[in-house]
Amino acid sequence: MNILFLAPRYHTNQVDLVSKLIEQGHEVSFAVMRKGPTEDYSTITPYVVGPSWFSKVINRIAKRPVPCFGRTHGLPNLTRLYRGLKLSKADVAIIRDIRSGYGLLSLPYLLLSHTKMVIYTQRPKYEDNMMRYLKLSYFVLFKLMRFRGFTPVKCRGAFLDSSKKDTPLKYIPFFKYVSSESRSRTYNTCEPRLLTVGKFEPRKNLLLLLDVFKKLSGRYKCSLTIVGEVSLAKRKQYHHRIKAFIADNNMEDKVRLLVNQSYQNVQKLYLEHDIYVISSVREQGSISQVEAMAHGLPIICSDDNGTAHYVKHNVNGFVVKADNDNLYKAIAYFFENPQMIKAFGSKSVELLETEFNIEEAYDKFMNIIS
Repeated sequence: MNILFLAPRYHTNQVDLVSKLIEQGHEVSFAVMRKGPTEDYSTITPYVVGPSWFSKVINRIAKRPVPCFGRTHGLPNLTRLYRGLKLSKADVAIIRDIRSGYGLLSLPYLLLSHTKMVIYTQRPKYEDNMMRYLKLSYFVLFKLMRFRGFTPVKCRGAFLDSSKKDTPLKYIPFFKYVSSESRSRTYNTCEPRLLTVGKFEPRKNLLLLLDVFKKLSGRYKCSLTIVGEVSLAKRKQYHHRIKAFIADNNMEDKVRLLVNQSYQNVQKLYLEHDIYVISSVREQGSISQVEAMAHGLPIICSDDNGTAHYVKHNVNGFVVKADNDNLYKAIAYFFENPQMIKAFGSKSVELLETEFNIEEAYDKFMNIIS
């Protein structure tokens, strides 16, 4: 089957999905609005559509990125967009954001060519409260237009309760292969090494994590590595704030900052650390804790995260409020009980081999697009 992905960029949460599809003999193409600095092209090279000349002119006049005309969700270069659609010869198109410029402007071609369309979103399968616009969108897309849709987010937070309402979306967990070294890896329980991965943005709560680490490192032997993406001016500013905090608190020998690391390097870093912490808030659906699980790490995750449910509380980690006290207690638990680092890490691998099994995820995916 010829499968086309239309997305803002080739995100790392798509790497193992694309690998699995190619492994199963499918032809896969990926059309994106832009490339990112940390993406992995070892399996596939994305076709870059890019913004239209009009979007470029608007941004040049404004001397800053204008939201509706940005590199990611702005008006696409129509010539390149339609050329990419034609070259793909797609049987099915997976559209990351149907409301984006590239999503809407792809519809005429895809409809006329009778290409099956599937919507990929990170909206939850089960919603607490659905706004009217969302109900109307779902009615138009899934009832009138008969599209299909899937999400890797079952629900917001760690638990699914009766207050959450079902949606037309199908739930398919993130595709993630378990690292071949996860079973034989070792852990430094005498001086645990903490790791966090993400963009340098305020909502990632890195200053909060550093404040917690400052207190922990005064009592326990430990280290922290922060891996982040710095591709925009605002992220560079936040990165400078992080560096200043580390310097002001004399933590240079305990905290390491790594910027714009390749996908392959990040995978290696998971094996070189012992505990993974993601303290961010307003997180739609992060992949990093799933990657960490694939490398045998116990996870400490904020409950304000669409994929917090991948972490089973007190089984392979802890799902906590992103505040000073709760983060401190969760991390300190492993310092006080170092034998649980390996125990929880083994459970992470077990969960990916059972509940979030990539073979079952593939079967569900094929059922949706077939």
